[in-house]
Amino acid sequence: MYTIIGGDGQKYGPVSADELRRWITEGRANSQTLIQGDDGVWKPLAAFPEFGETQSRELPPAAPPPMAGTPVLTPGSMTVPAGPRTNSLAIAAFVLSLLGLVCCGPVFSTIGLILGIVAINQINRNAPLEGGKGLAIAAIVIAAVGYLMVAIFFLSGAWQDVLRSLQ
Repeated sequence: MYTIIGGDGQKYGPVSADELRRWITEGRANSQTLIQGDDGVWKPLAAFPEFGETQSRELPPAAPPPMAGTPVLTPGSMTVPAGPRTNSLAIAAFVLSLLGLVCCGPVFSTIGLILGIVAINQINRNAPLEGGKGLAIAAIVIAAVGYLMVAIFFLSGAWQDVLRSLQ
């Protein structure tokens, strides 16, 4: 059984090899379509030798891979393949961790840390569809640096100087 990611970024399947061959002849899948086989690994359809005969008979020879952002037109299709979207929690985690580091202290750093961990889990679960793992990791590192700065502030006694200056 096989699962594919369509041009709209959605998962379809599981379907049998015969059904997938029919989709290839209809132009619903091509050599660049991401397929997940029984091994659970996502690979382009061209990497599956069992569909080589169908691909060569029904599709034109493979073109060189397109440049990023270039629309890929396949027989019977006028869709632009969607690249992985950036996980919104990763973005929020990064922003909140920066705010915690710069002005708002450990409260925002803590929220950024938690959101960063959740974002990494979501990205790992939806690997071919979601990106932003670097942002989530950066958020976790920035939050840790924020905690370290607060610890140094209190352990060095600098907080006493700040309190004295406020009196």
